[in-house]
Amino acid sequence: MNRKKLWRQPLAWGLGAAVLLAGCGGKSADEMLADAKSHIEKQDSKSAVIELKNALQKQPSLAEARLLLGKLMVQSGEHVAGALELEKAKELGAKDEQVLPLLAEALLGQREYEKLIARLASTRLSDPSAQASLQVSLGTAYAATGKPEPAASAAKTALELRPGMAEALLLQARLAVQARDPAAALKLVEQAVLASPKLADAWRLKADLLMLDPQTRDAAWAAYQQALKLKPSDLGVRGILITTLVERKDLPAAKAELERLREAAPRHPLTAFYTGLLALEQGELERAHEHAEQALRAMPEDARALYLAGAVEFRRGRLELAATHLQQSLKHAPGQRGPRLMLAQVHLRSGEFSKVQAVLQPLLDAEETPAQAYALMAESLLHLGELSKAESFFAQAAKRDPLDGRSRTALALTQMARGSGEQGLEDLRAISASDTGVSADLALISNYLKVKDYASALKVVDTVERKQPGKAATPNLRARIELMRGDREAARRNFVAAQAIDAQFYPAVAGLAAMDLQDNKPQEAEARFAKLLEKDPKNLQARLGLVALKSSTGASKDELVEQLKRGIKDHPTEPSLRLALIRLEMQRGDPKVAQNYAREASIALPTSTEVLDALGQVLLGSGDLNQAMSTYKRLVALQSDSPVPYLRLAEVQMRSDDKAGAAQSVKKALAIRPDYMPALRAQFGLELMSGRFAEARQIAKSLQKSKPADPTAYVMEGDLEQAQKNVPVSATAYRAALAKGAGTEVAVKLHALLAGAGRAAEAEQFAAQWKSQQPKDASFLLYLADRALSVQNYAAAETAYQEVARLQPDSALALNNLAWLRNRAGQRDALELAEKANKLAPGRPAFMDTLAEVLVTQGQLAKAIDIQKSAVALAPDMHQHRLHLAKYYVAAGRKDEARAELNRLAGLGLKFPNHAEVSKLRASL
Repeated sequence: MNRKKLWRQPLAWGLGAAVLLAGCGGKSADEMLADAKSHIEKQDSKSAVIELKNALQKQPSLAEARLLLGKLMVQSGEHVAGALELEKAKELGAKDEQVLPLLAEALLGQREYEKLIARLASTRLSDPSAQASLQVSLGTAYAATGKPEPAASAAKTALELRPGMAEALLLQARLAVQARDPAAALKLVEQAVLASPKLADAWRLKADLLMLDPQTRDAAWAAYQQALKLKPSDLGVRGILITTLVERKDLPAAKAELERLREAAPRHPLTAFYTGLLALEQGELERAHEHAEQALRAMPEDARALYLAGAVEFRRGRLELAATHLQQSLKHAPGQRGPRLMLAQVHLRSGEFSKVQAVLQPLLDAEETPAQAYALMAESLLHLGELSKAESFFAQAAKRDPLDGRSRTALALTQMARGSGEQGLEDLRAISASDTGVSADLALISNYLKVKDYASALKVVDTVERKQPGKAATPNLRARIELMRGDREAARRNFVAAQAIDAQFYPAVAGLAAMDLQDNKPQEAEARFAKLLEKDPKNLQARLGLVALKSSTGASKDELVEQLKRGIKDHPTEPSLRLALIRLEMQRGDPKVAQNYAREASIALPTSTEVLDALGQVLLGSGDLNQAMSTYKRLVALQSDSPVPYLRLAEVQMRSDDKAGAAQSVKKALAIRPDYMPALRAQFGLELMSGRFAEARQIAKSLQKSKPADPTAYVMEGDLEQAQKNVPVSATAYRAALAKGAGTEVAVKLHALLAGAGRAAEAEQFAAQWKSQQPKDASFLLYLADRALSVQNYAAAETAYQEVARLQPDSALALNNLAWLRNRAGQRDALELAEKANKLAPGRPAFMDTLAEVLVTQGQLAKAIDIQKSAVALAPDMHQHRLHLAKYYVAAGRKDEARAELNRLAGLGLKFPNHAEVSKLRASL
């Protein structure tokens, strides 16, 4: 488990120990103040605090004592109490130059960044040194709120006021870290250390940077020791030492450091935290639980305390509570690896396989994905029956770290990937026989399924069952394999067996429900989810499964909304339900309602990156570019280490015709992850749109060199040549991309290029070749059908749509278009096709329009009008549908209703292409 990043977050927590006030004796308040100053000179802050509190007990209006007490409290991490003392000192007449820089530090310690900026950004102090300190605090607040430009400006101002100011150099270093330039950051830190050798924070940041390179870890350790020597009260550094020792499995040394922490701060929450961490590593679960709970009570919103609590509950087998703690940890620190990997393990053990991908996706999108993330994804996909994807993730795990803990398995997979298949299988079998874990077994199952050796795969499942008896996931996996080999009865028996072990095991319920649907028993399928919800009304997976089932069986949108809202009421912090509700409203063509739901979701879950992304997409779709921009800037602040938000920003900037801004956003995405293909494609696209063909060519050629097996660069070359109307060269590039594994999208590009250039015979030859090589490529056939329809080649279109429907019987689009063509030809089966399309995709105005047209042709005018009215209500801006409704009213003799619809269309004037027909119909009435 990688805890490194998790534990190294700076924390500002007070010592929290009660201070016993010494007897006042006969000393005056001024004498006590003098003694306090003497203690401060000797670096005895505890004695100084006692003297200052005694002085204030005797003379509460002593401003200097308030000021010094506030300063010491801030320095010791008691930021709230320190701020109160500083405010009192200000009221008693202490100068702003003395108070405000310290107050800024106190607000920083409380993470009150916006409050600090609002209160002190416009403050101007007469003392240059005090103003420089204030600027550093402001810059730190700007940086923490995702505003690097004003942060850099504040650091620059501080250095102008105090040249060589170490704290300002440290701020610049931290900004360099944010900009992913650790080398520049280290240079700045070295300058800060030279400028102020006794500045503990400089040594600490130096140590953090040195820890990034395995070659300089010893130097980092020495720097941490120096930071602690200069500031013994720095609990954060002490915690880093403990964590590092735990990672190194040097538990005796970790225990010694923990004892020093206890001596320094026996009642501090971090002491409880690190005690719990060490206890967990030593396998003392009850002691770990006791101290984790103690830390969590004191720090209920601290990501590390929540992670530790989750880890303890995971080890204790309390999976639901573990998931709650880990989700909360990620809410407060979404960029941390440890809790994300552990939450994925919790979902796996709970049988919530479909949740694993959503949890791991940020790690899969990151520049460096840990091998464990690939392995966990592979395991979840295997349980879901997605074999080829599972195989791919197993291979990536092996490639990422062949010497990892599970890695005898990974190494065997690597050998198999290199062609040593039999040796790899033998190694996996040997690992399976000697290892109590199941990684090798799952990899074996994946490989057997890949070659459709179901009997061998089932034997390995038996081995898994012996190693992990009493787990519902095992018979569930066996059921999936039985389905693959076509034994539905055996599959059903095993799904039932999984439920017998755990009646709430959702994958088994979902498997049985899917079989019910295939047997045309939707009521039985629905009853399974209803029974699960009856036992556990807050079962999230069951609620989502029921919604999916109702959607597939034609339930009304209002019914689906009601189900989702019930789920949201039970799970107010679960984004998936809110996202489903937003998608549903977008599908039903109501972007305003979708936007309202998205805004509600972003208020309820302000740190959910999925919700913010969805809100941005809804705003972008509705044309609210300013709000979309603001939303994606919030997303950047939450995911500063991900390239995705910058690409979203670039999309908005392109829509706003800000190509320069889009280029900058793409550049930032590539700075985070230079090989991120979506960003490279976006950069290429921007160059192409701007007519900078030489720059676009350089990107494509560079990619061809760095990734010769990747088809993307050849697709880029084809697009580039097509933009310059170099058809032969473009076609050659597209063919090269196809030879390297490009799929349907490129096949469509090549066919469209050839057909559009008047090379019809060559286009037909390629189409025939592609269909021969990819006989099940329904997407390519759908493209051919749509193209034939667009040029009114109805016979070819009908043939292609029929082939699509044969390959994908549930393709509502193919059935809808086929119904329209069959109706045009006067074929009676058009009605059956149109009804099936609407059943598969209920509430789609375009499909309803087709059904209404078929009904009119077959003499069912009244029913057609009802359906057409619904289509118009769902999509009021689809004016062609309104014209069809008006025509149906005319045919039914309902002239007033026809006139009302036609008057609306007439108001569009020349904006409506069929305005002449509207005028003619109005005149006929």
